[in-house]
Amino acid sequence: MNFEDLLNKNVNQDNIGDTICKSGYTKIIRPSTKITNKIKYMMMEFIFVNKSKAHEYVLDHKIALSLGGHPSNEGNLQLITLDEGFRKNKLESKLRCLVCSKIIRLVDAQKAIYQDWKSAYNAYL
Repeated sequence: MNFEDLLNKNVNQDNIGDTICKSGYTKIIRPSTKITNKIKYMMMEFIFVNKSKAHEYVLDHKIALSLGGHPSNEGNLQLITLDEGFRKNKLESKLRCLVCSKIIRLVDAQKAIYQDWKSAYNAYL
């Protein structure tokens, strides 16, 4: 899957004030849990994790919605542990603040979280 395919085409550096930096933006574009839970269970089955352990995992957008990630492209979705999800959410919030403050460019934040979010966590937090 191509990096650009994982991005929301409606979000770019020029319109961040009307998209990702606008309060409540991700609530508008986030897929319903009916859809995401189905994908989550399919991914769990694929890696042989019992559905009874669903509470230990989250379905995560590789490139966060708050950073212009594609909301429904399954290539932008991954299964991570709940603990990883908490850590990654902190990074997403930090990167969004940096982008919205124009300290870093949107594409740089997107690439940082996509290429290696754990290294980005150590670099930014």
